[in-house]
Amino acid sequence: MSEETLAAPPSCQRLDAELDDAANKLSDVWIALDMVARGQATMTAWEAEKILRHQQAPGWRDSKVRPQLMETQQTVAMWADETFGPVTSHARIAARANEEMAELLRALTADDHHPKAAEEIADIVIVLYRLATRLGVDLRTLVNEKMAKNRTREWKRDGSGHGYHVRDKS
Repeated sequence: MSEETLAAPPSCQRLDAELDDAANKLSDVWIALDMVARGQATMTAWEAEKILRHQQAPGWRDSKVRPQLMETQQTVAMWADETFGPVTSHARIAARANEEMAELLRALTADDHHPKAAEEIADIVIVLYRLATRLGVDLRTLVNEKMAKNRTREWKRDGSGHGYHVRDKS
């Protein structure tokens, strides 16, 4: 038998080539993700998702398949910029955070243990991460600095589980 008679039809050859290409791409992706999981490389969740989406890896939208990497202030801000486009003003971001706060207040007014409350809290932090990044500050660092300051202040309780710091008279 000649080689010609053993050759697959052109449509099968093309499919074979496409499958080989897809397998090579996925192999590269999963090798990279495995290296991250083993601590041999670093990658943000946003970078990993972009790779999976770009490679059109099977199941990339499935959170069980996507790598379980923690988001950072920077990855959240990058996602927001890529998803929503450039920000027109810092005040607009603050207004958006206020809109998310209003959604949280609506949920908690309806039910003090509303199942969507935690998600609304996350939405607020996501928007604030974007604002902090645009201002060139790290939100976690700011919270630590502010808490150090708060711990030195004198506070007056308001009876609701909250309070106000006593203002210096100077």
